[in-house]
Amino acid sequence: MATDRTFTASVVILSHKDNELISEAFSRLAAQFNSELELILLSNGNDELTRRAKTHFSEFQTITTPFVVGCSMGRNIGARLARGKWLIFLDDDGLIEDGCVESLLRCAKETGAPMVRGRIKPLTLDMAEAPSNYDLGDYRRLSFLNGEGVSCVLKRDLLRFDGFDPVLAGHEGVELCARMWRFYGPLGFVYEPSAVLLHDYSKGDAHLEQKKKRYAALKQYVEEVTPNCFLLHDMLRNQAYLPEASAALAVIDREANRHSAAGGGKKITVVTTVKNGRDWLDDYELTWAHQDYDNYEVVIVDDGSTDDTLEKIREIAERDTRFVVVEGSGEGRSAALNAAIGAGTGDIFVIADVDDVSVPNRLSLTMKYFEAFPDCDVVSFATYGEDSLASIGGRPKEKNFYDLKTRLLVGMAGRFPSYAFRRRFFQEPFDNKLVAGVDYDWVSRNIAANSAATGHVLPIPIVYYRQHDGSISTQRVKAQSDTRKAIIKRNFDNLIESMSERDIVFIEAVSSNFQQFQEEDLRAYRGWINKLIGRNAEVGAYDPEALAFALLNFLRSEGVSEATKIVSTPDLAYKFSETVFQSVQYFEDSGDFRKARALLRSFRKGAKGLSGKKRKYMLWSLKQKTRKIFVR
Repeated sequence: MATDRTFTASVVILSHKDNELISEAFSRLAAQFNSELELILLSNGNDELTRRAKTHFSEFQTITTPFVVGCSMGRNIGARLARGKWLIFLDDDGLIEDGCVESLLRCAKETGAPMVRGRIKPLTLDMAEAPSNYDLGDYRRLSFLNGEGVSCVLKRDLLRFDGFDPVLAGHEGVELCARMWRFYGPLGFVYEPSAVLLHDYSKGDAHLEQKKKRYAALKQYVEEVTPNCFLLHDMLRNQAYLPEASAALAVIDREANRHSAAGGGKKITVVTTVKNGRDWLDDYELTWAHQDYDNYEVVIVDDGSTDDTLEKIREIAERDTRFVVVEGSGEGRSAALNAAIGAGTGDIFVIADVDDVSVPNRLSLTMKYFEAFPDCDVVSFATYGEDSLASIGGRPKEKNFYDLKTRLLVGMAGRFPSYAFRRRFFQEPFDNKLVAGVDYDWVSRNIAANSAATGHVLPIPIVYYRQHDGSISTQRVKAQSDTRKAIIKRNFDNLIESMSERDIVFIEAVSSNFQQFQEEDLRAYRGWINKLIGRNAEVGAYDPEALAFALLNFLRSEGVSEATKIVSTPDLAYKFSETVFQSVQYFEDSGDFRKARALLRSFRKGAKGLSGKKRKYMLWSLKQKTRKIFVR
């Protein structure tokens, strides 16, 4: 057998005991086989495995283990010997339905996930007797690999993380996903309902009880060696969809298809500062080695470390010449960031903290974004962590509100370690006098200095955000808060000529948790919004639709139907309706038609309460925009 041949995927089947289903399983697999697949069989005690395979396959590889190694170690052996880019693991005592193999590979290609699991249905038992992890429904969703018997895994990534824990014969897929979590995030693990395996969980009550006891013991072991495993698993299971991320990815794809890829291949500079960060450097080096975009450099500035951080990053630079090491002055984060940006040679700059981790497609997605939006200058993505699937921070809370410039009005738009920007539009340096809030200050000043600058905050989780005692946000809470308030006041100076005490009250309300106002306060707030919108129409500081949408949504308890009451002109009525329909389109793109209908009904209720041209424009917009969604 030629060893230099490669395949799209390697199908790995491990068998311990011979059973009557194996021949039927081989027959169904053979019907889906093609020249892009290879078959690897692990005989883990089944002497009949090769004989049965010869009936259905002309070419395959059998490995006979010298002793019973268990399912996890057996799969690891198959993975190391496989020549396919992808590994497809199938149970020997289950039957795949038509199109199963193709569905697994198609899902992996379409989602970019390195881990895909299929759907499991009972072979002979009633569905009510099947475990809850078998059939997860009729739609794709996020899921850890809790169905290893019909799964598709990227070989490179499986081996990078040392494969399945050889101790485990249960929970091994979930445990592996938990170890991979910080490098791939929630979008790295997907359930594909059209890849179906028929399989019985147990062979009777006695076997079921035995299996439950073994799984309970294995779960206790997993909780000891990988403590966050089941917390992450439950979080992903309870929030199985990220429609906001799906909608944002759809927007990027749609816009990318409208523009040529003339900017493709541009150089990216990754900017990082570090002080005494040696504990994070292993993950940091690995995160850039994983990237699927090649034209980049990493400029890392050591800001006066007193441990061996500088030596370690120099060792990394010796292994990877894309790393550029700068020995900083030790004057603080602002000076270090200025030095890093000054040393960069890329067209696009990406911010990356040394204690965070970026998903493998962060750079390629960033470049795709700037190709899709050639007029945009800056983008921030979502972060994820041990307790969050996708966090964008800031306000408004609506994740489908993308306008970065308007978000900056009342706080930092997104988290700085997820930022990327075009170098030519960000010439203002970081302020060396600030000890906290340097990122918010810097972004705000550069946006203010370039009135045409635009950007987005997109709810696509691409950065694992660590929170620990050594981070600036933890150590300097008061300084962060004071700087933030000063910047917010500076931002509102563009819209308020002479700031009053009432202005300060409303600014504080919209930039933090909105207090429950009395009715007279609500009326005053509506008037205040109208004043800001009118002033903005004069000075053109913010996009009119975005500003109206943001200010209306800060008052979350009012809702869309109440928010229409503050619309003061027919022109603003039409612009506000356009903004509402952007939200409707977002819900449509993400498949949440129930929320789309609810939003439109609320909008219609508010519009009917208006009079004259304002009512006319809003109801006309409603008629033009809503037919197809209500039909659905």
